[in-house]
Amino acid sequence: MKRIEAILLFLMNIWILSIRYMETIKRDITLALNCLMMILMHRNHSTGRTSGRVQTSCLHGGKLWRCIIIRHYQISEPAKGIFGAGAHTDFGLITLLATDDVVGLQICKDKDANPQIWEYVPPLKGAFIVNLGDMLERWSNCTFRSTLHRVVCTGQERYSIAYFVEPNHDCIVECLPTCQSEKNPPIFPPIKCQDYLQRRYQDTHADLNSYQVSK
Repeated sequence: MKRIEAILLFLMNIWILSIRYMETIKRDITLALNCLMMILMHRNHSTGRTSGRVQTSCLHGGKLWRCIIIRHYQISEPAKGIFGAGAHTDFGLITLLATDDVVGLQICKDKDANPQIWEYVPPLKGAFIVNLGDMLERWSNCTFRSTLHRVVCTGQERYSIAYFVEPNHDCIVECLPTCQSEKNPPIFPPIKCQDYLQRRYQDTHADLNSYQVSK
C-alpha cells in the first residue's frame, strides 16, 4: 500500500509540475504574440490606417496551432558541409526558441547577400529567441523578413526547444492593407494557412514523396 501511495504521490507531483510548465509556456507565448501584434498595429498607426485583420484571422475559430520540438544536434564540420542544422527559414508565423548555454545558432541578417554573412546568437539565460517565419514575410508583403538561420556545433553537445506558433488552419493568409499600396502591390496571392503549410512541407520533402509513390 505504501508503495502504491508513493507512486501516486510521484505522479501527482509530475502532474502539478506539468501544469505549471504549461502555464509558463502559455504566458510566454501570449507575451510574444502580443508583442508581434503591437508591432503590426504600430505600423497601422504610423500609416494612418486601422486593421484588426491579423488578430482576427489568426484566431479564426478561436485557436492557434502550436507544435513543440526538442532537438539534439550533431557535431558540425562546416568544411565538409556538415551542420547541426543546415541553413533554412521556418515555414510558419513565428518560432520561439529556448536553448541551453552552448553557442551554436547562427543567423544571416541579409539572406539575399552574396556572399552571406553569418553571426552567432549568444545564448541568454531565461530568454527566448524569436524567429520570424516565411508566413509572416508573406503576410506583411516582405516588410518583415523571415530569419535565415543554421546551427554550427563545435565540440559540445547542444539542445534546444523550438515552439512553433501558427494561425488557425482555416485562416486566410493575405497581404495586410497596411503593407500594400499602388506602388507596392501584393506580391503573393491569398492562401489558406493549412494549404500553405502542406505545400511547403511537400516541397521540402519532395524526395520522400517520390519514394512513397514509387514504392
